Amino acid sequence: MLRAQGRYQAAPRSAAAACLSRQRPVPQAYANILLWRHLYDRLVNVHRIHNLIWVWNGQDPAWYPGDDVVDVSSLDIYDNADNKTYKSQLASYQQTQQSSAEKKLIALSENSYIPDPDKIAADGAWWLWFMTWSDGGGAAGVSDPNNFWTGEYYNTNAHKVRVYNHPKVITLDKLPKF
Repeated sequence: MLRAQGRYQAAPRSAAAACLSRQRPVPQAYANILLWRHLYDRLVNVHRIHNLIWVWNGQDPAWYPGDDVVDVSSLDIYDNADNKTYKSQLASYQQTQQSSAEKKLIALSENSYIPDPDKIAADGAWWLWFMTWSDGGGAAGVSDPNNFWTGEYYNTNAHKVRVYNHPKVITLDKLPKF
């Protein structure tokens, strides 16, 4: 809805909005791309918001909206087979990299096991960031498959300390004061 002269009026329908209606059903991946591109166009070209970083999080390259509307590609990895080897997740990194024809920054947007920074360096899987999901099962500190952070089901306390103190890992306290 657009506000014009103190009242609301319907926004003009774009081709993307028309395709997303129930009148013209399209495959979900294509609908997602149309919606992404419509949102990008609306925020950048209509509202002139140019300070956004566009992070695509996708498990399937068919859903990739295009290099011209993505700044960072990302992936969620909940690897039940890692068994505390803390591998770099190189194959997943490369798969995400191949979604784009351009070289994009690649982020590990959600994870269970935190990759070892030395293995990341050795494999060249330079994740821009990683974000370990929060706890979801039981009290904090309980080793439970749904507690991704405080327990030791996925990451031992020693591994967490090592990662967050690693010279290649930047934490909030190492950032400049803005």
